[in-house]
Amino acid sequence: PGQGSQRPGMLHALPSHAEAARTLQEASDTLGYDVTSLDDTDSLRSTVAVQLCVLIAGVAQARVMSARGYEPDMVAGLSIGAYPAAVIAGALQYADAVKLVELRGQLMERAYPSGYGMTAIIGMTQRALERLIAQVNSEAAPVFYVENALINSLFGLLCWTAVFAPLPGAFFHPFQSGPADLGAPDFAQRRAALFEACLARLDDGSYRDAIRRCYLDKQGLQSPFVFWSVLTEPLLELALGCIPAAHLKQLFARLLRNVQANRTGFPDLVRFWPAERRYELVEVKAPGDRLQDNQIRWLQYCAAHGIPARVCHVQWRERAMEQV
Repeated sequence: PGQGSQRPGMLHALPSHAEAARTLQEASDTLGYDVTSLDDTDSLRSTVAVQLCVLIAGVAQARVMSARGYEPDMVAGLSIGAYPAAVIAGALQYADAVKLVELRGQLMERAYPSGYGMTAIIGMTQRALERLIAQVNSEAAPVFYVENALINSLFGLLCWTAVFAPLPGAFFHPFQSGPADLGAPDFAQRRAALFEACLARLDDGSYRDAIRRCYLDKQGLQSPFVFWSVLTEPLLELALGCIPAAHLKQLFARLLRNVQANRTGFPDLVRFWPAERRYELVEVKAPGDRLQDNQIRWLQYCAAHGIPARVCHVQWRERAMEQV
């Protein structure tokens, strides 16, 4: 399997067998640390840990099956799953696969530390979802699916100069999508004065022009914060017109406290009332879905700082939606 099959404790749940232990030890020796530290909830937020866990678990399970007398006639793998398949087929040495998968994950994180992802809505067909959105969307109160895109993008545009400041060790070639130290604990601290200058525009009212100018000047250039495919000009203008500067400052402040952790977990939707110059953030939960920890933290923060955010729990109305 590929990414998505991971779960906390997956390496600790491997069979109690010598082949599984050997597989874990070989990976630890290759990487220079205990790989069983990769399968806790916090570690699995990184695609590097996810991909390594999928590789290690796949090879370990196959080796255990082989030791018990079960040999495959053929092997196949989806995405990262192709690596354990190649190891079991004898086309790739296990130690080489571990090094390659670690590098693969690191390159993916550097190329797209944010601005991508998948969302699953459980128990609802596409047509039913479209009808649900249509029921609340109107010209007077337009609704946009933005999730992590809107607030990150506004932050990225306002603070472009700080994010892309040419500090030592931040950039090594002109094609980087973001600074190499983006995930470092001192990322914001190293640029404290630059971020302070950018955020000061929220106090003097110049932030709207600064964001618009950056939106036009940097259009299409990769950034670890700006979601160009989502941030259309109409959405940008609605956001600038309806979200108060004080709210943006509070949102950006929390984002900067822990960039890696706080770039995700924002509510799914944003709804604007342009005539009233107000907005709200809405997290949608389908039947069987639940709030994630990072979503809970953002909702609690919004509530504590007067930022309008709520959860919309979708419930079936008999079986009517299934007929849509």
